[in-house]
Amino acid sequence: MVLKIIWYLLVMVSLNPILMFDNICDINEEEDEYFKFVKVEDYPFMTFIIFPKEREGFQFCTSILLNEKHVLALGHCFDYLLYQRNEHQQFECELIGPTNFIYLAGRSHILTQERGHQSLGESIVFSMDLPIDYFYFLNFLAIGSMMDPVQYSEKINPAKLPTEYKGFYHNYINEENRFQLIAVRQSMCTSVISMKVKENTYILPSGKKFLQLRSYNFGIPSKIKCDELIEKHRKIGIYVDVHNLICGKLLVDDPDCYDLSSATVVDSKLKEVVGILPPPISCEPFPHMLIISTGALNSFIKETLG
Repeated sequence: MVLKIIWYLLVMVSLNPILMFDNICDINEEEDEYFKFVKVEDYPFMTFIIFPKEREGFQFCTSILLNEKHVLALGHCFDYLLYQRNEHQQFECELIGPTNFIYLAGRSHILTQERGHQSLGESIVFSMDLPIDYFYFLNFLAIGSMMDPVQYSEKINPAKLPTEYKGFYHNYINEENRFQLIAVRQSMCTSVISMKVKENTYILPSGKKFLQLRSYNFGIPSKIKCDELIEKHRKIGIYVDVHNLICGKLLVDDPDCYDLSSATVVDSKLKEVVGILPPPISCEPFPHMLIISTGALNSFIKETLG
């Protein structure tokens, strides 16, 4: 038990710098606005699929839309259902397991039947029963087939595989469809999303409102320089360029316990490398990292989809 605690502390100290770039590197100099609209192909990693009117809500995936029926998931998929919070017609989100996906292909050595996930050897499926209190976002790499295809037009095209990104996730909405590309406009790798209430609201294309999830930032002493942080990352195998970094959000259920969702890191010097940082399991350390070349990703997609 003592060794486990020591291991946990060592890993979290190693990982913490990835949460703290903002305060040191002055990355986030713009206003802290949550949504900006850009072209869908610019940031193809975070996707929202709006449910039809009979099931108000949306589905969230850390993924790339490959075509109208398939997504390449680098992180997790789950559903938000909206319910009315007060007489002012504000809606909050209720997190449930994903419902729109059929297993197609994927790889992970983490998922087990005991945790409520379906698994087959080294392959994975999307969890159909997500335990809210643990946030098992453990899909390393999977292709999901949507039962309800996304209808896209010239404004929404299948995304290209990433090689290099700058800046932050942004939001794109095509009001004619049920597909969104979305991300919370906050500083890179520093945000924790909580289910706690914040007064800001976001309006869905259907006209309904729901509360934005509350954001947090971590800070560390300014005497620590960016170069030192980057070097520390390299020592634990995370290739980081502070100006060319994208990563998943942090999700919390308990303020004292946070889980990293999958972070995707692209180094400008290693343009053909995509790194995926999996999360701790129920606040336990999980310091592995999967590094895949874009060529390998292309092969994986081609073999799966034909």
